[in-house]
Amino acid sequence: MYKADHTCLVVSDIDAERCFYETALGFRMVEERHPNEHVRMMFLEDAAKSYRLQLLSGKGAAQPDFGHTAVVCDDFDAAYASHLSMGCVKGGVIVQNNLKSYFIVDPEGYEIEILNR
Repeated sequence: MYKADHTCLVVSDIDAERCFYETALGFRMVEERHPNEHVRMMFLEDAAKSYRLQLLSGKGAAQPDFGHTAVVCDDFDAAYASHLSMGCVKGGVIVQNNLKSYFIVDPEGYEIEILNR
């Protein structure tokens, strides 16, 4: 079973985007990261705390565009094996702290991140 987790948007003005989503949709920032000196990342959460929007900005990030959608799975290893057999895995497993993830690509080239949260 899979559950939607977050959507990532690559943006040119991360502060303006944050303000927009807070004002227009009631999201609030729950986390900010600086993966390196050139990139900023923010996670905004909806009022129900059931969905996150990730904003990504900075040198080295892609041009403003759609980033990816992420889903959480119940059985990470089984999901990874299934997706490998389908031939849709892009790259390999990424491990950050206690979080494991990987990306699959749909027929149009859109990326979906699979998480073990």
